[in-house]
Amino acid sequence: MADSLTDALTFNTFPPANDALIIFYVSGYLARSVIRTTKCDYCREYLVTLDALEPLDAVDKFEYSVSTFLDAVNRGALHKPSDFTFLLALHCWRVFEEIKSSPDLLKKFLTATTHRALFCEVIDRACCIVCVAGHV
Repeated sequence: MADSLTDALTFNTFPPANDALIIFYVSGYLARSVIRTTKCDYCREYLVTLDALEPLDAVDKFEYSVSTFLDAVNRGALHKPSDFTFLLALHCWRVFEEIKSSPDLLKKFLTATTHRALFCEVIDRACCIVCVAGHV
């Protein structure tokens, strides 16, 4: 099932600016969550940068729901995601959006019994992610 879903992906979907900003912040949260639980220095190096995460000056230009969300997640403890982390999160968003927006792909996806495991398998097949130390 994962192979057929992956083969059907076209990757023609791109997030609007508001969604890309949210994906950036969420990828920072995900990176922080992973580095808190791993002892692998290579994984830490690939997931976050040492640069400080700057507060957003343009939050008031976004619609209310985006602004509220960003205020809620940026309480000063987030790490700045590396380009790799952000692009991986963006890639996951694109796969999800494409599955969600295609009736055929959505039907295939929903016929599975374990959606989370299937999505992880699709992501594994759609991009090759292996740490230098051998972690997947």
